[in-house]
Amino acid sequence: MLTCARNLRATIPGGNIDIAEHDSHMHLAFGEVYEFEEAIRKAREMTDASETLIIVTADHAHAVTLPGYLPVQKSLFSK
Repeated sequence: MLTCARNLRATIPGGNIDIAEHDSHMHLAFGEVYEFEEAIRKAREMTDASETLIIVTADHAHAVTLPGYLPVQKSLFSK
């Protein structure tokens, strides 16, 4: 658990979102997005908005796409 201190800097990577999307594992990608949002929410809870700058960046983005064909029997969100 992080404790708030002066000049604290934390980096929270979300690289597994990209990996899951490349492999069309949308259930994993959405789970990673949720966890990333939770990390940002927790950081906002732990800090004072008047004294803290939270920056979220990405080196690229993905659209939700389905490369190739998904068998009818298999759900996009199955594990």
